[in-house]
Amino acid sequence: MEKVLRIIDANFNRAREALRVIEDGLRFCYGENRDLIEHLKKIRHSLSEGVEKNFGFASLKKERDSSGDTGREIDSRDKATIRQIIERNFMRTGEALRTLEEYSKTTSPEASLLFHNLRFDLYGAEKKTASFLDRHGEKN
Repeated sequence: MEKVLRIIDANFNRAREALRVIEDGLRFCYGENRDLIEHLKKIRHSLSEGVEKNFGFASLKKERDSSGDTGREIDSRDKATIRQIIERNFMRTGEALRTLEEYSKTTSPEASLLFHNLRFDLYGAEKKTASFLDRHGEKN
């Protein structure tokens, strides 16, 4: 169970952080689409509420091993445009939600369904964001 909780914790953090990156990019670099930003915020808050309800933040933190995480040493400092950052973080969020969906099946089918629904909600937001970005051009 503790290994599954580490997977849940890592992917919850990955999804939540990536959603915030998307929100901030849209808000501070594009700023015109309040509805889209609010939609992404709603996804992030629903994710946090679902994780707290089904796993508890304290139990996840208890299993965390940040200092021993092998992903810690990966260098990801490639130059990117704002649009690329937003697009990559949508992919990161989708991957994390899929991982949450699959591994939560071992302990909480209810949570698995939530993550499934959030993933498909994210896909819709991603499509709307792509259209929005197409209309507003590249930002650096």
